[in-house]
Amino acid sequence: MTTLHLRIYEAVSSMRLARAAGDEEQVRAQAAEIADLADIAARHGVDISCAYTELAHAA
Repeated sequence: MTTLHLRIYEAVSSMRLARAAGDEEQVRAQAAEIADLADIAARHGVDISCAYTELAHAA
């Protein structure tokens, strides 16, 4: 797993915890981080779709 994949995984995990705790501000912050990381992945040709099909369900 690359550092980028690990950062996305951690952001998704943090977003899920924030959602469970009802912390909508943190949910938005994590969602923004995920979007930024996905943009970075796209710019560098890193395929994240195979490992992160759950991203749509987490948001």
